Amino acid sequence: MPPSYWLFIATRRAVFGLPCLFLYLDQRGISAFDIGCCIAARAAGQFLFEVPSGIASDRLGRKWTLVFAAVARAVSWILTGLGSGNTIFFISFAVLGVAFAFDSGTDSAFLFDTLQDRQQTHRYAEYEARSHQVGLIATGIATVGGGLMIPWGYQVPVVATIIPMIVCVAATMTLVEPSATRAADGHDFLTQVKAGLYQVMSIRALFVCTTLAVCGLGACEIYFRFIQQYLHGTVGVSARHFGWLYLVWTLVSLMASRLGQRAGVGDNPLPTMLAIVAVGGVSLIVLGQSQLWLWLLLGSTFVPQVVYGIVPTLFRSELNRELPSPVRATVLSVFGFATACLVAGGGLITGWISERYSIGMGFTLGGALLIAIALWGVGAAQGHSGRKK
Repeated sequence: MPPSYWLFIATRRAVFGLPCLFLYLDQRGISAFDIGCCIAARAAGQFLFEVPSGIASDRLGRKWTLVFAAVARAVSWILTGLGSGNTIFFISFAVLGVAFAFDSGTDSAFLFDTLQDRQQTHRYAEYEARSHQVGLIATGIATVGGGLMIPWGYQVPVVATIIPMIVCVAATMTLVEPSATRAADGHDFLTQVKAGLYQVMSIRALFVCTTLAVCGLGACEIYFRFIQQYLHGTVGVSARHFGWLYLVWTLVSLMASRLGQRAGVGDNPLPTMLAIVAVGGVSLIVLGQSQLWLWLLLGSTFVPQVVYGIVPTLFRSELNRELPSPVRATVLSVFGFATACLVAGGGLITGWISERYSIGMGFTLGGALLIAIALWGVGAAQGHSGRKK
């Protein structure tokens, strides 16, 4: 892959403000419920544009869809770092959701189609994992840098994030459109969406994997938005340590991603995904008990990083093998659409529970739901296995 691709992958994840973003919002007068509303606004932006963006990617091209996503991401961080007031922050998160929508699926489809042009599709899983790892490395470096900026104020690393976002726009402008991009012209948009959904629903194992991925990654999204206030306000961890803590979390995600690739679990990802989601649920329940030992609480924060590191590689590799190119980005966007719905509702509910009871209570209930989903997945997988026999 060309250097501009790796620059795009790295800069979009170089978020200096990540270790203190929600502490920054809290400092600007945003309550826990308002943060839930910000999460919902981001999810709503992704929700509204997820499927149309996937269709646009399939019909109009991967490159310009990614360019639009990069521009939206830069605008979002400009509004967040330089704006003030609930309305501006709600808008900035909604715009960020739009950026996620246009990124979702398009980045993987761009990679696969580019490899298809080069007759290297057999290396897709390798490059997908490597892309995820490069993004995690960029996140780790940026979070350490952002953590070192925190003594100057929470706003400094948030504003500094604008720089790599602008570089990301320039990087996407230099990408080369792959030739195997456009969907067949004989189908309208709705038919294309239905065709993709039908293929996912008709493959039971893929449907279960999709459900587990939506719930697991959706829970991680919500968890990531409340962990700063929980560790700082409830557990008592100093914000100055967050940069290094985020680095360790990123390294855990990186190792999980590499482990998933090397172990070859992508050939049958369902058992691995069931185990990951179940253990993730247990970790959230443990994390919600703020009276436990600090080492145990901090140890529990590593598990969602494993979920975040390994699930995208497993799920996207399986999806790209099972589905044809014309509908792949659309179906990946439908996956993002479902995740956005979960994050929107879950973010609002978690924000409400956090204000009325505690953030720990929100984590505990979320963990219990993940365990229930994993148990459902076990039953569904066994039923599928029994019918195959």
